[in-house]
Amino acid sequence: ANPGWNETKSDLYGLSGTPGVYGTPGIASLTALLSGEVLMGISKAGYDVLAVDMRRGGGAWSQIGISMLAQFTDTTDNAVANTPEQRDYRLQGMIANARVGDVSPVLSIVTLP
Repeated sequence: ANPGWNETKSDLYGLSGTPGVYGTPGIASLTALLSGEVLMGISKAGYDVLAVDMRRGGGAWSQIGISMLAQFTDTTDNAVANTPEQRDYRLQGMIANARVGDVSPVLSIVTLP
């Protein structure tokens, strides 16, 4: 109803797509912040909630949180203080507290000290 609303704003807030029709979620962007924090831009692909997974150095995947927004901040500290590390991220949709659908493509970043 807002005349200033547009598709770009819908994408920013993860509101694009037809409700009840799910695609594959995606990571639109990763930005390294200080002290190992990483800001993630998310394409929700119709899901209300997404599981967020991370792994370090090719190790095992672990779920680090859930997101209901089109952005998520990983506040995990670097494994070794003041030392950058490579991290991989992926997403998967959630319905009724269960993971469903396709896992997103993996996106990687090197953190800041």
